[in-house]
Amino acid sequence: MRISSVSSSILFAYGFRFFFLASALWAIFAVAVWMISLLNINSSLSYHVGAAWHGHEMLYGYISASAAGFLLTATPIWSKKPALSGKHLFQLALIWLVGRMAMLSVGWLPLWLIALAEIIFPLVIVIVITPTLWHTGNKIHRIFPALLSFFLLGDILHYAQELNVIQYSSNVGLFVGIDAIIFFLIMVGGHIMPMFTKTALEENSSGINFSIQPWIEISSSILMIVIMICEIVGKNDSVLGLFFLLLSVIQFIRFSRWHSLKIIRIPILSILHIGYLFLIIGLALRGLSCFNVLLSQSDALHTLTIAAMGLFTVGIMSRVTLTHTGRSLHTDFDYILCLSLILLSSIARVTLYSLSPLTSAMISGCLWIFAFTLFIKMYFAALTNARVDGLPG
Repeated sequence: MRISSVSSSILFAYGFRFFFLASALWAIFAVAVWMISLLNINSSLSYHVGAAWHGHEMLYGYISASAAGFLLTATPIWSKKPALSGKHLFQLALIWLVGRMAMLSVGWLPLWLIALAEIIFPLVIVIVITPTLWHTGNKIHRIFPALLSFFLLGDILHYAQELNVIQYSSNVGLFVGIDAIIFFLIMVGGHIMPMFTKTALEENSSGINFSIQPWIEISSSILMIVIMICEIVGKNDSVLGLFFLLLSVIQFIRFSRWHSLKIIRIPILSILHIGYLFLIIGLALRGLSCFNVLLSQSDALHTLTIAAMGLFTVGIMSRVTLTHTGRSLHTDFDYILCLSLILLSSIARVTLYSLSPLTSAMISGCLWIFAFTLFIKMYFAALTNARVDGLPG
């Protein structure tokens, strides 16, 4: 098949189509590879695919594809400019795929070549997205290039240690990358949740204040930037812990204004609220873990990455897919099961790890894989076929 025919297919008609599908597929594949490495079935694989590989690929493989799909779909709407599609979107997809293939070649290709191939994708996303976000007319959108730049910096720091450029920067890079995604969820959630909730409540929303509070937006942004800087410069854990706890309190104040109980019977929306609640819980646990209270730092991070990020990404990808393919926001039992499995995956990883790390990883991984298999089953047709209403996109 010629490249021109591939790039003109429906899969590259809009950013969400390829990247949401790729995100779900990589969520399954990367966890499966990680599980196989833990079982030590292949000694070479177990040697090269360690915790750092697992953390990196869940962040810069699965999450980055989901975030790219969202931004490539949202920014044309915000800016009223044409969406990236066709050949250019196909080229961006290839860049993401090259990065994933490079990460599977650890131990066989020179590390500098793997780093180069992998870092290009977040760099290109920053280059592509920044000019558009800068001219949307909404100054809040200008924060996204900053957080995307921190995400890119995290990737660079991860490889800096591997290439013997900076000592002890690999884990720091992953922490900064996770913080950048937390920042992303705070920014996205803070602006779409009130809008979606108000729309869902319709006539019952009278008298409810959904207005954005500037002090919450400003303090959240400042705290996230300070947290990422602290991660980079190595501030002591107690300082970092206090910042995380303060951030969780501010997000809870924001969350309390969204009237979540009123929309609990609307799964496509309530899952975003539940995901945001787990973001708040995860931030609080991350803060407490800095004081060695309640949970380890690893358990706190997995609350954020599996529960909060997992639920939020599936919730956003589901809603965007249905909306932008002309379908109704309808959910069924498979959708509830998918979200329940992600939540159970998080619970298994966090609660069972101290008893048996391998058992907790296997149970959590299987639940995660089953959840994203269901996601693909539900949305594969929508992502790979034309809009049902006949409109372009």
